[in-house]
Amino acid sequence: MTENGNPCLEVIDALDGLFELVKRSPTLEGSVPLSAAQGCKPFLDGNAAGFHLRFRNPAAIQTAGDAVLRLDSEIRARIVNEYSFRIERLIRRGILSEEGYWHRELRAGFVWQKENTLFLWTGFLVRPAEHVWLLVSEAFNRRCRVRLVEYVIADNAYFVPVVLMLDLSSLRPGTTWLDTELACVVPLSPNVNFSVCALHEKKEVGRSWCSFYDSHYLESRGERKYVGRYRAITSHEPVVPANGTAECQLVIAGGGRLHQIKTFNTFMISSGWSRRHAAKNRLQFIVVRNIGDLTFRWDGTTTRNIHADIRGAEELLENWVALYGSENLQSIAWLAQYSFAAQHGLPHLPITPWVFAVTPPGWSSLIDSYDFPGLDGMRGLISSDIYFGVPPLWQYQKAGRFKIPRGAPLARVLPVPRSLLNSPYREVSV
Repeated sequence: MTENGNPCLEVIDALDGLFELVKRSPTLEGSVPLSAAQGCKPFLDGNAAGFHLRFRNPAAIQTAGDAVLRLDSEIRARIVNEYSFRIERLIRRGILSEEGYWHRELRAGFVWQKENTLFLWTGFLVRPAEHVWLLVSEAFNRRCRVRLVEYVIADNAYFVPVVLMLDLSSLRPGTTWLDTELACVVPLSPNVNFSVCALHEKKEVGRSWCSFYDSHYLESRGERKYVGRYRAITSHEPVVPANGTAECQLVIAGGGRLHQIKTFNTFMISSGWSRRHAAKNRLQFIVVRNIGDLTFRWDGTTTRNIHADIRGAEELLENWVALYGSENLQSIAWLAQYSFAAQHGLPHLPITPWVFAVTPPGWSSLIDSYDFPGLDGMRGLISSDIYFGVPPLWQYQKAGRFKIPRGAPLARVLPVPRSLLNSPYREVSV
């Protein structure tokens, strides 16, 4: 396993800068509102997690019949005129296998369409470090308006091309500018097992919650004062090599067992795409689902008319008192309301489910929220070895009425060692 300072992947740029692979600013180059920058460290860490892919120069997709990728004419000419030479150079250097799957896919061009999917080769080929997989996901929190089909690169022996699968059905007719990040490459450890248990089986999780959400914190929160407790408790968090398998738990405090342990289904290897990767079960994650029917309205400033048809709140409170005493009831009372703790004036919708995620020392968890119509799911990064809450977050795309039904997926909890998140990549020349 690579440690902080050692590269987590090697990168070849075969198209000389068509795309950039960059580490994104936590504040998105200062565009994050001051209140979010001060009070939401998981959001900032989610912004910076992984390496982001974006065009180096302006580009757009034009949809009228078949989709057309529009590039600067000089850049397109440079790439097209030298394209065959670049592919042959990869063959000569042994990077691509002659007449292999990726040679056949790429030799005709760096962009092609199959049905409603536009395949776009970024020009990068990558090779993960030993015991590292790479998740190619959407660029959460500042994504383009074209949906990306995510996949995992699980080949440590060979370089494989980074190809973006863009869902054309997510676009409106006309021209869509690709003027921000299209994707994010996140290094992962393929050694994650999840188990699910009830709160009474792991009482220390609730005790930690009581300690965090004590009377001082809750009073300050009610007065809209910034406490900074999460930032304080994670200021000296451990960064250790992720040796062996990470045994993680989803601890359910209430609401039933709707949540699922899942694995990724789409993989890329040197021989092509695979949906039946032999080692897929080595990397597990949790899908946290909605435990009731939620309806609400956003008027452009504030979330209003909230109705949460949630069962089990009384049982949740009774069990909490039985485990931790009535003096600690306040620490869970706001959670029992399935609280929308949105800040006035910010276009964000937070929900805190009745579950906790626990990972070994040195492991954090990506909290990737699922999209709903008009609600853009966002990415956060939680130090889930220290703080066990699972806080999905959404950004409103429009004013109006919204509904999230019971059983709908709210968020994915994906553990990742911090030693990987802090690792750089190494460029390799050909």
